[in-house]
Amino acid sequence: MIASEIDIKTDDEVESQAFEFHGLVSALDTEARTFVIRDYTLHYDDATAFDLHGATWPTDLTVEVKARLDSSTGQLVATQIETED
Repeated sequence: MIASEIDIKTDDEVESQAFEFHGLVSALDTEARTFVIRDYTLHYDDATAFDLHGATWPTDLTVEVKARLDSSTGQLVATQIETED
């Protein structure tokens, strides 16, 4: 494989980039405020918006998660968590 273009991003550009994950919530750690979707560990905090449509977090939930990369810690932080049908 040969790259035809390389784009270098600043920390602010990387941090503002949105990521999206879909899958079943596993390995919930309520003390560390983390969970796993498809081998990706995501963090959540007081700013995370939850739209669970009446479901209980995280009992067998399949979710869509929007996240951002915290460039200071290298962690994926969920900005929105919503149940999927």
